[in-house]
Amino acid sequence: TNKGVTWSFSPSGFGALSSPTPTSVIYTAPANVPTAAAVTITATSVASSTVTASLQIAVQTSSISVSLAPAAPQTINQGGAPLVVTATLTNDTSSKGVTWSLTPASGAGTLTNQTTTSVLYNPPAVVSGNTPVSLKATSVASSNATASVEITVFQAGAGPNVAALNVTTGPVRNSANLAFVSLTICVPGTTTCQTVDNIQVDTGSAGLRILQSAIPALVLPTLTDGSGNTIDNCAQFADTSFLWGPVQQADIKIGSEVAGGAFLQVISTSTSGIPTACSSGSALGDENTPTLLAASGILGVGLEPTDCTFAGTNSCDPNMSSSAPNVYFDCPSSGCGASDLPVLVPASDQVVNPVVLFSPDNNGVVIQMPAVPGAAATASGSLIFGIATEPNNGLGSATLFITDANDSMVTQYTDPILGLENLTTSIIDSGSNALYFPSSLTVCADTTFFYCPAALTPLSATNEGTVPSIVNFDI
Repeated sequence: TNKGVTWSFSPSGFGALSSPTPTSVIYTAPANVPTAAAVTITATSVASSTVTASLQIAVQTSSISVSLAPAAPQTINQGGAPLVVTATLTNDTSSKGVTWSLTPASGAGTLTNQTTTSVLYNPPAVVSGNTPVSLKATSVASSNATASVEITVFQAGAGPNVAALNVTTGPVRNSANLAFVSLTICVPGTTTCQTVDNIQVDTGSAGLRILQSAIPALVLPTLTDGSGNTIDNCAQFADTSFLWGPVQQADIKIGSEVAGGAFLQVISTSTSGIPTACSSGSALGDENTPTLLAASGILGVGLEPTDCTFAGTNSCDPNMSSSAPNVYFDCPSSGCGASDLPVLVPASDQVVNPVVLFSPDNNGVVIQMPAVPGAAATASGSLIFGIATEPNNGLGSATLFITDANDSMVTQYTDPILGLENLTTSIIDSGSNALYFPSSLTVCADTTFFYCPAALTPLSATNEGTVPSIVNFDI
């Protein structure tokens, strides 16, 4: 009928649409943009309101942009060699470059050899523990144009393949016993990047999953099928929670490690259009906010290369499976419906464990944490990439635990009443913030998924490996 489309955009009021026709429109950004944001322009068919298409536009705070190299968070040793940081500016027609500053202003090291495009960061000679520092570059021509690189000064053990790992309260105050890392996400092949803090490190899953609200101004290419439909991802967890959102592509940078063109899940802020096959049976629902997720995202660095692989079998790949699990869905631009069913997706298009794309440190991770004397408010350690690929990640005398086809190992636990139990589906999971085990211990009256014995109860378990590993713990 040649009726064309109507136009809309969100967030409402962030700029304006003008000169609309059935086939075109002009979007004008606000005159003043205090915070970078992404604007979604939507065209809706007049003949059929269920037919839509959308485009995202990144609106920046300044026409001038600043990017740093390195961009991703770095670790450096106390008294170590200086870190060279360079700035590249776009649209800086006057070539005024940048000025440099450190936060905190004192005790964080010094800056030398400052120019309008580069600087040397010199770490302090001595630090009392892992010390975070922020190095900021500000455009001389436009103070709204800035870029920062996060640096953590270690007493020892820092390096290009090392990221600072922190057990803190995270983005909200309900994140007990979770370890967080900072990483940088970039539009593939560009210097358009954003560093995101409070990414939970999870050895029990594979792939990076990040809240859409954590990268509001970063417009990443979305994975689509041959017809332009979006490929969405569903991640279901043992506690019945799930995450829903499109598969998008980015360069993922942690320290000096880069996973170029990696597919990740961007967790949608919207809870509409989620198939029942993804949400069914969930008591906790879609954890699509920092409060619900207790993090800005999840970095899955577990035992598998993709989120649909187990012991060499990829159950989502059409070359290896004929039946699709509830992981990937093919959705029109208007979103999936409740009755939509999962589809098969090639391994090359699946959410990938970024570590497998690091070179040469692509065969595993080391999580290294100091001992704490009982309960502690925080703890700082290291996330080291690679196993026996660098001088700082040798296997040494580590105990090896043999996993089965389900990535499980064996733990023996002697219950005070039930006696010896052989737990054959045990895992070491940094994404779980408690010890989970079956026991006859009295459960808490108000929270039945915790044990509340009448008195402090010492227990132990043995993880079976090349050498039996005894874990002593108190309930």
